[in-house]
Amino acid sequence: MRPDSRLVWPKSWFTIEPVFMSTFAAILLASLHGLGLAQSELPPAPDGFVVEELIGGWKQPVGSVAVLDDTTLVWEKGGTVWAVDGNGSATSEPLIDLGGEVGNWRDHGLLGFVVHPNFKVNGWIYLYYVVDRHHLLEHGGPAYSEYSNMYFRATIARLTRYTIDIEDGELGELVPDSRKVLIGESITTGVPILMESHAGGGMAFGQDGTLLLAVGDCANLSQVDTGGPFPSGFVTEALADGILKPHEDVGALRCQLVDSLSGKLLRIDATTGDGLSSNPFFDPDHPRAARSRVWALGLRNPFRLIRIPGTGGHDPDLPDPGTVVIGDVGWDRVEEITYVTGPGQNLGWPFYEGMTCQPGYSQVDLVNPMTVNPLEDGELCSSGFPFRDLIQQDSLHTARTYLNHCGVLQAEDRHHSGWTYSTAHFGFLGGGALVSTQADLSSVEFMVEAGEAGSRFHLRYALDHSQSVSLQLEIDGQLGEQVLKLPPTGSLTEWRMVSVSVAMDSGPHLIRLLGKGLPGQLALDCAALTDPDSSSLPVIPESVPTFTHLRPRLDWFHVPQDDPRVATYDAFGAAATPVLGTPESEVEGPDYAGKCVIAGPMMGFSEPGADDETVPGREPWPESWRGLFFGEYTQGWVMWAGLNEDGSFRALQKFIPNPGLKYLVSLSTNASASQLDAVTGDGHVYRYTWSPEFNRPPRISVTSTEAYGAAPHSVSFDAASSEDPEGSELTFTWDFGDGSPPSSGALVDHVFEGEGGGPVSYEVTLVVSDSEGESATQELLVSVDNSPPVVGIIHPVPNTYYSITQPTFLPLQSFIHDEEHGADELTCAWRVRLHHNEHFHNEPLVHECQSEALVTPMGCGDEIYWYEFELTVTDLHGLTSTRTVAVYPDCPAQGVCIADLNDDLLVDALDLGMLLGSWGTSDNDLDGDKVVTATDLSRLLSEWGTICQ
Repeated sequence: MRPDSRLVWPKSWFTIEPVFMSTFAAILLASLHGLGLAQSELPPAPDGFVVEELIGGWKQPVGSVAVLDDTTLVWEKGGTVWAVDGNGSATSEPLIDLGGEVGNWRDHGLLGFVVHPNFKVNGWIYLYYVVDRHHLLEHGGPAYSEYSNMYFRATIARLTRYTIDIEDGELGELVPDSRKVLIGESITTGVPILMESHAGGGMAFGQDGTLLLAVGDCANLSQVDTGGPFPSGFVTEALADGILKPHEDVGALRCQLVDSLSGKLLRIDATTGDGLSSNPFFDPDHPRAARSRVWALGLRNPFRLIRIPGTGGHDPDLPDPGTVVIGDVGWDRVEEITYVTGPGQNLGWPFYEGMTCQPGYSQVDLVNPMTVNPLEDGELCSSGFPFRDLIQQDSLHTARTYLNHCGVLQAEDRHHSGWTYSTAHFGFLGGGALVSTQADLSSVEFMVEAGEAGSRFHLRYALDHSQSVSLQLEIDGQLGEQVLKLPPTGSLTEWRMVSVSVAMDSGPHLIRLLGKGLPGQLALDCAALTDPDSSSLPVIPESVPTFTHLRPRLDWFHVPQDDPRVATYDAFGAAATPVLGTPESEVEGPDYAGKCVIAGPMMGFSEPGADDETVPGREPWPESWRGLFFGEYTQGWVMWAGLNEDGSFRALQKFIPNPGLKYLVSLSTNASASQLDAVTGDGHVYRYTWSPEFNRPPRISVTSTEAYGAAPHSVSFDAASSEDPEGSELTFTWDFGDGSPPSSGALVDHVFEGEGGGPVSYEVTLVVSDSEGESATQELLVSVDNSPPVVGIIHPVPNTYYSITQPTFLPLQSFIHDEEHGADELTCAWRVRLHHNEHFHNEPLVHECQSEALVTPMGCGDEIYWYEFELTVTDLHGLTSTRTVAVYPDCPAQGVCIADLNDDLLVDALDLGMLLGSWGTSDNDLDGDKVVTATDLSRLLSEWGTICQ
């Protein structure tokens, strides 16, 4: 972090005692097999696969891409890109370093990276990142300093292209002055960054050479956002700067606004950054306008995407870049994997989350400010069209009618009996719909104005029933022969139109709908009276884009109590959501859950006509594991999806079980799709290859007695739990690093004599070999005449509360004492984490013993937020001590003493017993997530001993 940075930070309810970093944390410094694996740290792999670590010690890596045969580019959140060769060796300097420009805070930073399909010739690389506001405002002027930043302020995300020198197929250096800004060349032309997350970042190239970039909504994380300022956002500042245009101040509804980059899949010319004439909303007079670049819309946080190999055409003048698979991170309920197959498709956010409507947004009637309603009257009817009227649920029923709310009679506004007003259904006009509450004598009255040439009466309805129902029409008190027959629509969110001719004189008439034996699954939305041929039916003009919700192929929930779902249709053509693994779904697969989807590559499917970049001697990806891969950040599983000929899912199976790759942020492959690279945010890049005959190295497991103390200091080492994957006998060789002869055996004792002149450290090297000669190495540290620093956190005060109304700077103050070292021989590292449900967001380390951190107002909604502050102090000889404290949102409604479960006005062991007794259930839930977990225990402990008044 830059010296004068001011950051935001997280919390934890526990305190860790001083630990010796190499003993209990098992610092694995060496033994790189193949690409450099720390063997005891390797995640699991299915039978026949080998997993290796591509170097190690990365600083918040975000992704990787294979280029030039066996070379891999790894990019880090802070703005650096490194080249790693096939032997696991990285360049001494980064290929490119944008650290002075990139805003590396909370979820922001260098988020997307891709190379041009013709990279071997042109050397083009593309970087998508959030720009530090200080750099955005001051770069090139006298006030600019590369050591300053302005985090947690309104800024933009930018897409740039650079050129790398390629000579004879070898990676060279960055070409000077090759920078080209494709999106975000000024403060008013970038992607608006209005809060701490959701910038998106998924990128891929179309088959036609166009560049696809997925952008997030940057809306409020914790509550429904329909525009305007919110405590943890920067809307006001963004409007003042021109970062956000006034018409874009519609919160999460920006995703539905064609004239905004937010919440979109963009398709641009990879040379100029302009939109393509084959894009669905292209404006030839403004090729760099947002609408000219939009390919698809309705995305929330599309962090990763891929294009399916072999799909798409080769002509950018045609709308066919190929099929794009997007993993869109959900809000509080659902994650999704969606196939975008054509122009102008709409994934539905925020009105839909996954397959179905999002309850929090389903009632939002905000008007799209870029639309004009020709029927507006300046009084009762709005001048534009509500966003939700422009999108309808997925259906096989293609005869879609998008009604103009200014020209219809809303059913809920009529006089009615035997019906009730309901807002539980989405896809309707107005604020709700009417549903029947009794089988007989129901009526709804519509006052209509008939013309001279006769009329036709239209009704919009939904019927989730197996049989058609009939409604009689009573006109001006006379029951005639007119009957409306309503066929089933399949669900109460599938709205259709039915009509009947009515004979009436010109002028006003009262039409009453009557019915008997009506099912409760009938809903009425609105009615209209038109000319006999229906040409006057009030519909939304064709100039206003309307959409059908593009449902995901698969979605799953955040909690394991709800099962994953597959998108199908029922017998009436309405959207259906059978559970994965049932006969109705026609897709086999396990139950699973997760809160942050990571879309991955197609394994075993290389691009037709692409160069075969398989590493010599590497096995092709096995047929049984050919398919689409995707993963999950919080639980760490990776899923395989076997595909049918048409690309639909056939079966799902976990390739890596949870928590195998926790904090997974990227899955990628090489040109021949023979290696699966997995990047985790805690600093690892793993590679999976198929090698059924490979003799895997041993897995080391080692513990020791206390590895520091006064000389002579005796340490016992135990590596007996080490094992060989093939089950062969192991041999152990120990080098204690003090010049003494090596030792053998799984259990050894050694006395470290020290040097008599103060602290000294020794690197103990253990080599474990199997019967075939394959070996693994682990290094541990022993420090003699030394003790860990004594560390305490003064501020933040443990278990206190932070403001939920405005950002707050909290001091980072510590107490540090070390018997053997002075202050200049100690290093500090503060780590702040914002915990969100079951995962957290790391901030960059602050290497100052006394500093401050910005805490933004996150929390108090349905989701769980809290901050953890962790301080690690390391002495000159490698001993460390770590302390953590937690702070919580000051939620007025939550109050204090919520942990007094037995109402005895004291939070004590009796309350703890009640909480532990309900672990894993919804009883005694303290944080509102409907299940008792560690976060509830944390809250109880924060109130321990409180006397409640």
